[in-house]
Amino acid sequence: MEIAALVLLLSVQAAAWPVDSRAEPAKTAGKEAAKEENPAKQPLNSDGKMPLTGLAPSHTVANLCVYQCPVSTLNAECQAHVDQGLGYFYSYVWMEATRSFETACRLDPDCAMAWLFLGRACEKWGPADKHKNTAFKKAGALRDKADPRERLLIKAYLLERGLEPGAGDGEARKKAAI
Repeated sequence: MEIAALVLLLSVQAAAWPVDSRAEPAKTAGKEAAKEENPAKQPLNSDGKMPLTGLAPSHTVANLCVYQCPVSTLNAECQAHVDQGLGYFYSYVWMEATRSFETACRLDPDCAMAWLFLGRACEKWGPADKHKNTAFKKAGALRDKADPRERLLIKAYLLERGLEPGAGDGEARKKAAI
C-alpha cells in the first residue's frame, strides 16, 4: 500500500516538476543492432499492426483528456500520445491505453516514460500482459535519458516488480521501493 501511495504521489506531482524539454535524444551507435533489439523500431506487420502488442497504431483524439503529464521527449506527437494514453489508463480503457503508449514508443523510442506507461497498461490489459516486463526493462535501460522525477518513478516501479538489481524478495522489495 505504501508503494502505491509513493507512486501515486510521484504521478500527481508530474505536472509540477519541471521537465528539461531542451534535452537532446542520445545518438546511438549501431542503428541496425538497435533496430533488432528495440520493438518500437521494428516495422509494422504486413497487416499494419505494431509488433509488440499486435494493435494498430493509435491516432490522437482532440480534447479527449485534460490531464497532461510532461515527459522527457522532443517529439510533440509522442507527448500527445502519452497524455492520451494516461487519459485512457485512468479511465480503465486498458487496450486503448496500451495502443497509445506503444504508438508513443514508436514515435520516440528513447522516451523512458512511454515505455514505463506501456508496461503498466500491458499489466492491466490481459492479452498484452506477457509484454509488460519487456516494456519495464526498456524503461529501465532508458532511465539515464530521463529527468530526475522520471528516474525516481522508473526506479520505484522496477523495485516493486523485482526487476531492479538488488531489489530483494517480497517484503524487502516493497520496503526498497519506498
